[in-house]
Amino acid sequence: MRALISLLVACISLFAPSAYGQGRLSNVQQTAQQLSILQAQPEGKDKVDGLVRIAQWYADRYLVDSTYADKGRKLALQVRGIAAKLKYERGTYASYLVTSKLNTVTGKEKQGVTDAETALRLALAMKDDNAIGDSYIALCDAKSTPSFNNYPEVIAILQKAVAVFRRNGDKKKEADCHFRLADNYLYLHDHNNTGISLRAAVQLYKEAKFKHIAHVYDLLGVFYRMVGNLVPAVDNGLLAVKTAEEEEIPVKELGLYYCNLGMTYEAIQDYTLTTKYLDKALAFETAHDNLAGIFQVSIYLNRVLCTERKYKEALKVLTDMARKYPDIEQSYPAQYLARMVNTYRFLGNYDMAMVYAGKLEVVRKERYDDLEACILIYPKLITFYATVGYSQKVNEYMKEYLRAATAMNLPASWSEYYAVNYYVDSVAGNYSGALENFKKQKLFGDSIVELSKMQLISELNVQYETAQKDKDLQSLKTESKLKTQLISE
Repeated sequence: MRALISLLVACISLFAPSAYGQGRLSNVQQTAQQLSILQAQPEGKDKVDGLVRIAQWYADRYLVDSTYADKGRKLALQVRGIAAKLKYERGTYASYLVTSKLNTVTGKEKQGVTDAETALRLALAMKDDNAIGDSYIALCDAKSTPSFNNYPEVIAILQKAVAVFRRNGDKKKEADCHFRLADNYLYLHDHNNTGISLRAAVQLYKEAKFKHIAHVYDLLGVFYRMVGNLVPAVDNGLLAVKTAEEEEIPVKELGLYYCNLGMTYEAIQDYTLTTKYLDKALAFETAHDNLAGIFQVSIYLNRVLCTERKYKEALKVLTDMARKYPDIEQSYPAQYLARMVNTYRFLGNYDMAMVYAGKLEVVRKERYDDLEACILIYPKLITFYATVGYSQKVNEYMKEYLRAATAMNLPASWSEYYAVNYYVDSVAGNYSGALENFKKQKLFGDSIVELSKMQLISELNVQYETAQKDKDLQSLKTESKLKTQLISE
């Protein structure tokens, strides 16, 4: 999920970056020097506040050096002990806020939630709106992870944070919350509330005189792409990239912006520009050693190359990544194995596809209750086993896929469900059944486009010529027609 990616990569240092030149200490040296001075001080509130700042600095730099997580956690626990002796509630609160973030980014999400809830209770007891709002954000971060995956609950938490920051007059933080609300609404295909939240974020950023809003342009681009308005999707995607590239301090999300712009060009079938921006994204993420970004861009490149039927090149993208990062299969098993199954299927190498399908079945058992993983895994297993004639496995997994699609209950998931049914019936020679599933898939696909069209007109007042809009919508419908060979893409 995008919110989690933003949490992991948008780490902002509490200290201004050092100027280049001789005689200047680096941030790391400055921090070590300040920590040494603080540790020599007697226990008091000033020491607690200073240690909290350094613990937070370690937490913010976790991706730069993973050892900082332990350093930050040890400092936060030291702060907690001193604050307890002093009965200094603010120090105790701050220590829980730090450990919540560290637990969240290091995969201990449940403890991250517990620490955030403790911080919130302390903040409420202090009656400090800023602390209350920050605690809601920490709780939102911890619950915006795959372990929880509860978007309505995250939305409810963010709405509470919005109310607190509005009451406190902090327009920048309120705008940040609206942006995150838009991100969550967009995932749920609630386009009406996505548009409302994005407009609120833009307005509040302007009122706060905050100009660094490349992330808003990026999400606008993704939003317009999802609802089928591809012209403003490209415009906002380009604006996000341009804005980020012009920042004096490098924007760590620039790779994500390149990637999203590439996906928008894929939607208009301009594969030259798609590949251009995905290559830029991959180069950026590689230069910053961001494994999550490298993996996601590589998966997109593989998908695009498969769409162009460049199957050997698509396979090379995955094998090169696996060779460079041997743990990639263990880190992202569902996505990686699903793409390997599909790519080998397209190549006609069913023996290798079977090997990876077997591994994917193991992951399916482990992730049975993870709906997002199921929605990803079942289409690849079903289409492969239908291709090689394993009807028993096809029937078994179609029942499981129906369970997952019903639980997910989103137009997009139903659209793909019927697309997979269409493929299965077509391969089996059941053409009347295939036709019925094609009609159902098209119904869901068209409903997404038509609903989005109405919402854009009524809620966003898009200044867009009707003839051009209808032309683009017709193009989208044409693109959505099922291609048997690439049905599960």
